[in-house]
Amino acid sequence: MMENKKPWIVFAVVVVVLLGLTVPLQFLVRREVVVGLEAETAHAHAHAEEDHEHEHEHEHEHPEEEGHLGAEVPLGVNLIANYGFEVGTRGQIWGWAQGGLGQGAVIYRDDIVSRSGKASAAVITGGASGIDPGCFRKLDALPRAHDVIFEGYIKTEGLHGEAYLKVLAEGRTGEEENSYVLVSSTSDDVDGDSDWTLSSVRCYIPPEATMVWLEVGLYGDGRAWFDDVSLVVEEREDTLASGVNLLKNPSFEQGLKHWHIFSLSPEPLLEYGVLPVGPDGGPALFLQDHAPGTPEDKHTGFYQAICGLYGHQGTLDIHGWIRGDDLDGEGRVDVVAFTAAGTINQRFSQGAAVGDAWREFRAEIPIDGEVASVWIRINLDGNGRLFVDGLEAVYRE
Repeated sequence: MMENKKPWIVFAVVVVVLLGLTVPLQFLVRREVVVGLEAETAHAHAHAEEDHEHEHEHEHEHPEEEGHLGAEVPLGVNLIANYGFEVGTRGQIWGWAQGGLGQGAVIYRDDIVSRSGKASAAVITGGASGIDPGCFRKLDALPRAHDVIFEGYIKTEGLHGEAYLKVLAEGRTGEEENSYVLVSSTSDDVDGDSDWTLSSVRCYIPPEATMVWLEVGLYGDGRAWFDDVSLVVEEREDTLASGVNLLKNPSFEQGLKHWHIFSLSPEPLLEYGVLPVGPDGGPALFLQDHAPGTPEDKHTGFYQAICGLYGHQGTLDIHGWIRGDDLDGEGRVDVVAFTAAGTINQRFSQGAAVGDAWREFRAEIPIDGEVASVWIRINLDGNGRLFVDGLEAVYRE
């Protein structure tokens, strides 16, 4: 009788062993397909909160090790692990650190709202104006001398401001290896009440880059969610055009679309919009900080980055109009060139006039082959009202 049962016992043991092997394997395969983690990585970080706290002790703190050369980076594939924010806890998302803390904003992993999968990264400001709260991560591999395309989906609710994706490339110089910005480029912003919207930014990473950071965040007051992000490396597309305005939305007919808001004021009370008061009779943008007593060294404003300049030689001609009204401080247009030599050349335009008169300004920035990117930046130092119109940034060989 026992001899007849032996084959069944052996069969049962084999089934148990196979289940023991295949169930964890299926779990890891699901991790790799849904989340974007390699199987070993997903298994090692199933409890992300245990390891993540040591990944970034400070926002944009630089680790000792450098990334790999661009030639070693695979092209056309998503380099972001945990691109759907599936792995982690509410307070910690594996592979991502939190930035812009201490402003009252809450940054968390939302397991209720998502575009796909079961989670997304979320930011809620709670009634206060947030200055770039969100999540960031450093690329392990360096896509030097290549284009990167960072894209993802953004959903907003009652957001007065903007939600965005950003690529930041840095270099190092000197014996102390001080870091400096090479490229800082932001995607088209999403605001108001918007369903899941695809947003993307493409930029060139110079060969001098030693770190590349990816950020998802917002400025202003409201809520934003981020999901299904990707970072793909491709060969450079040199699309720099000569003799045309390189700025998007230069006369602000679309408000601040394509312009990124920033502020060094502790609690800016910003208002901005479009009024038909431009020097050409068309609309112009106004920016107003209502916060009284804001010191002049605390500025608020917005900028647009012009990338893809590396390797080109010529000039970047800047032109536009500016007007101040009831300013307690100064309004101006800055042009900031980020170079591969590690220096930042800041050129100040003529300051805004206080009164009703528009003032024209011009600046000529030399492009010497090592300029990686240029910011056109509108500054309001102190408080008051500032009008800007008809900005142009034209590259000439």
